[in-house]
Amino acid sequence: MRRRLRNEPENEIEKRNKTFDQVVGFLHIFFVCFMVLLVIYLFFIQVIDVGKYRARARSQRVGRIFSMRGDIFDRNGIKLATDKVYSDVYAHPADYDHSPEELAKMLAPILKMPKDTLLQKLKKPGPVITLKKDIDRNAAKQISKLHLREISLGKKNTREYPQGTLAAHVLGYYNFDADIANGIEYTAKDKLEHVINTVKYQKTRDGKIIYDFTTDPVATTTNPKGENITLTIDAAIQHVCEKEIEKMVTEKEALRGTVIVMNPKNGEILAYAVYPTFDPNNYRKATPQQLKNWTLTDVFPPGSTFKTVTVASAMDLGKINEHSKILDTGKTSIGKWEIKNYDYNVHPYPGEISLESLFEHSSNIGSINVAK
Repeated sequence: MRRRLRNEPENEIEKRNKTFDQVVGFLHIFFVCFMVLLVIYLFFIQVIDVGKYRARARSQRVGRIFSMRGDIFDRNGIKLATDKVYSDVYAHPADYDHSPEELAKMLAPILKMPKDTLLQKLKKPGPVITLKKDIDRNAAKQISKLHLREISLGKKNTREYPQGTLAAHVLGYYNFDADIANGIEYTAKDKLEHVINTVKYQKTRDGKIIYDFTTDPVATTTNPKGENITLTIDAAIQHVCEKEIEKMVTEKEALRGTVIVMNPKNGEILAYAVYPTFDPNNYRKATPQQLKNWTLTDVFPPGSTFKTVTVASAMDLGKINEHSKILDTGKTSIGKWEIKNYDYNVHPYPGEISLESLFEHSSNIGSINVAK
């Protein structure tokens, strides 16, 4: 019973009570309407629109088998670049079915780690403990056969170059973690990573595959692979060119050098050697000078390589042919400049020479007379 204020008129009390009853009634109606709308909303979510949320839940569980990049071969099928799969080993303390001592005893021989060192890692606090990175496929298989619920494996790719430094500037390099590439690894990225059939599956919160009637158990354990690439490079010719250019750069005390071998019939590049070079397997240790393909990035005088353009132009104009003889006097003067052959002191006056001899001896005077 509400207390009546002293000297308060009776009609004022009734007015206040009526206002209070109206507010309470309004709130009652509001909350009833809110509950009805909430029930309708939940009905739509859980009954009528259930498919949409099932699809969203499924998308959160969907995983994808990581794909491997395609291999790179030379023209004879020699493998120049390929992917290799490694695994990282993790422990989950919350799921321990075995004591750290028992786990250390089982895993130490496989991981090739001292038992005490592994035991210290297994006793560390935290939801996930990294035991070892980059173990090979055989070690990963041995761990999988133990069926340890508290141990998981994370697969990852690394790019390897079986021939070492061979054709390093042609192949380039690739970093999976940072998605950084160079050379063919960069220019052919779309093809190397193009996978026709990508395998999808559903997984639990901790990354385990959920198998149902539509899951292909073979596909989930087989990594899809991108397209392979075959270069025009011949590994044997490339090897000889790289050894010879390294020898000549050292002998002549030059800063750098290059050799390019081309098939004149179709323009295919058979060898592309650049010095200084690097090992794509350890490109992080290479200097910027070693990584840079200066034959593509730098500007430098063409020198005697331009003689092929001079002779080809003269042949195209019909001024000379493959049987023409060119006079080579060993030296000549143009204006105030005297020009000599590089071997003028040994062969001062070669006389009439063939085009083959012009290229073999890189005759400056022969090229000038062709140009004239």
